Amino acid sequence: MKKTPPTSSFRRQMSQSMAELRAIMASGASPTFNGRLTARTIEVAEPSLYDGKRVKQIRERLNVSQSVFAKVVGVSDVLVRSWERGAREPAPIARRLLDQIGAHPEQFVNLVYPFQPTRRARPALKRAV
Repeated sequence: MKKTPPTSSFRRQMSQSMAELRAIMASGASPTFNGRLTARTIEVAEPSLYDGKRVKQIRERLNVSQSVFAKVVGVSDVLVRSWERGAREPAPIARRLLDQIGAHPEQFVNLVYPFQPTRRARPALKRAV
């Protein structure tokens, strides 16, 4: 029975792999070559902080009630009232959404239509202060 000679030693394979990894990292490419970003390769900005006054400003820019705003955000109207009173702080996922609403209010006001059986009119946006 004849043994097959190893193609290369472990040391040589490891050295080759490390050289490839260094080249990949130097070029800024993904080690898996699929372009996927991981927590080791990028940093994600934290969502902004919101106090009651700031939540209310965002809601008023859409020119909607607390109840309607709650439907837009996907939370209860009790929670929106708690945010605006300062009794509770929005969770990080809600803060991320509030960031988006503040940056692009026109996209969110398009979700709101007054009840009119014959026509769907959009509410007017308020200007940012």
